[in-house]
Amino acid sequence: MKADNLIVLVLIVQGLVILFHFPDQNYKILIVDRIFSFDDILNEPLILVGGYMSSGTSLIRSILDVHPECKCGPEIKISFESLKLVESLNETKINQEKMEKAMGIFSYFTYMTNVEPTYHICNKEPGNLRFISYFKRVFPRSKFLMVVRDGREAAYSWINRNGMGKNFKIFFSVLKAWNKFNNQAYNQCIETGLDYCKIIYYNKLVTNAEEEIGEMAKFLNLKWTDRFLNHQKYLGKDIKLAKHEYSLYGIKKQINADSLNNWVGKISDYDEELVANEIDMLRTYKFIS
Repeated sequence: MKADNLIVLVLIVQGLVILFHFPDQNYKILIVDRIFSFDDILNEPLILVGGYMSSGTSLIRSILDVHPECKCGPEIKISFESLKLVESLNETKINQEKMEKAMGIFSYFTYMTNVEPTYHICNKEPGNLRFISYFKRVFPRSKFLMVVRDGREAAYSWINRNGMGKNFKIFFSVLKAWNKFNNQAYNQCIETGLDYCKIIYYNKLVTNAEEEIGEMAKFLNLKWTDRFLNHQKYLGKDIKLAKHEYSLYGIKKQINADSLNNWVGKISDYDEELVANEIDMLRTYKFIS
């Protein structure tokens, strides 16, 4: 087992021990100078952000980070790894409800220690989109933002950023992964309800920023601030940066539409018919007719 996973497992087991010994939920714990009961933690108004790689999740978290009542901070890789670990542990005989609550306590601790204390604590991890249903079960007062970008743009951005070949074989393999993850996430988003999960379309965000951000803020119960439209002014201040985040270069400018249709004419041997037939989520999201 990897060292990070072992640390996560130990922390989750500690949470389980507490839950089994204090089933009445009256046990109190101290997190960053605040005392919480289990109910306090699991009923926090968290904001979760997820989306496939290179879909605009870093832009969304940067926009949210400039609001005085919301803080996301950089990605916490151990958070996503812990969710994957719990997913595998759920296949064991451990009580799933207690496991998920223990994971909730651990998750909230990692989220809270990643940012300055504020009313709406937020976590942005691309992989969060795999766990929308889980988040609603564990944090019923939370809200989920699912960031969606045209899979062809996301695939091209990903292979370009990683120096991979711009041939159709590589491009199509990434596009299929985009399709798979979005299919699963879309179904979870619909099932959890419009009052819980909101889809943010990258193309609409960058072409009509004020209206789209306004709707997002209303969904999250955040008051409007003009800072939303100029996040780039607050990099390194309200917006904490981390070197391990791939998309840092994409948030250094004001919101813009420069990367729309970035893939057009760039993929050798592009097969439009194959993409239309096999990447069905492009049609679901109305990126193709």
